[in-house]
Amino acid sequence: METMRAALPMRAHVGRDVLRSLSQEAPEASLSHRCDVTEVRYAGDEGGILCTLDFDDHASRRVFIVSITHVTFERRNPLLRDIERYKKRRVKQLRRIQGGVV
Repeated sequence: METMRAALPMRAHVGRDVLRSLSQEAPEASLSHRCDVTEVRYAGDEGGILCTLDFDDHASRRVFIVSITHVTFERRNPLLRDIERYKKRRVKQLRRIQGGVV
């Protein structure tokens, strides 16, 4: 977590489903697939790592927080391998907890 915090902000992308969900919550916001992760927090075993996203939308004062499992980081990010390893482990953990449904 400390290594990730030291590297912030990090350029990232969100998928179509996440973008659609965020747009429904904040229709006034101008959102795109590209964003910056500006903050990370650990929400315990149940929540995992959460990311605060900045879409560079100055008109909206909304704060968007999503699980790191829904964020894709740029390939040149030096922490990419560690992040992807965490995400893979996290998804396996969620499948085990939820009985195979994620």
